[in-house]
Amino acid sequence: MPVLADFVNLVNLRAPLLGKALDYLLAAELKGEELLLTLPAASRALELATSGRQLLQQLAGECWPAGRRVVLQSREVAGELRLLPVESSKYWNDIAFFLPLEGGCDDYAGQRGLAAVIVAKPDYERLKQALAAEPAAEPGPLVAECGGELLLSATLAQLAAAAVRRARQKRGYCHFVSLCAEPDRFLQLDYLLYRLKEFGVAGLGPFLCRGVLGRLHAVFPGQFCAGLTVLHRLAAHR
Repeated sequence: MPVLADFVNLVNLRAPLLGKALDYLLAAELKGEELLLTLPAASRALELATSGRQLLQQLAGECWPAGRRVVLQSREVAGELRLLPVESSKYWNDIAFFLPLEGGCDDYAGQRGLAAVIVAKPDYERLKQALAAEPAAEPGPLVAECGGELLLSATLAQLAAAAVRRARQKRGYCHFVSLCAEPDRFLQLDYLLYRLKEFGVAGLGPFLCRGVLGRLHAVFPGQFCAGLTVLHRLAAHR
């Protein structure tokens, strides 16, 4: 009998952008003949789920042939929206936030590469507190105080390699987070990260990369994210 995780995996397989929206699930429940999905109110994630409701219903029918009616619900959320796959992972895992250094917010092909910060999950909470306490502070010292690693100009392959080395040292896992302003570009980036994970990078083999490199998660325009705010500040201080 399929479980909720099977449904979410199917959505990610068949409709990747819709899968990115479900990363923001606040709750999911099978109740009677209904599949209840709760997402943050007034969020891009809820908009995507609402516009893709027919497809969600179709995929639910593939998971549970007896039928499950998809019901979308919302809940008010204050502050930064949480990514369920990140929140539910082990506390010692890392999160890598990254943005391009030039061009548009989704232009990862620029010659100057990208800026990134890699920080452990518990240290990310410290980083958010430091950011709130010192709104005008330079980003470098904030990241260093929280045990993070700042990459000022790197390719995606170099970021992935740095993430693998950090994760391997503590037998952890690294999630990736970036801005999704243009879905097509973002899904191309998602595909590239999967290729790095599948085939290895910088002399780090695919067996290792598959074990420690996680998925790419989307932050949508207008949505606050402390990790990406640090990178925007980095650009302002350059």
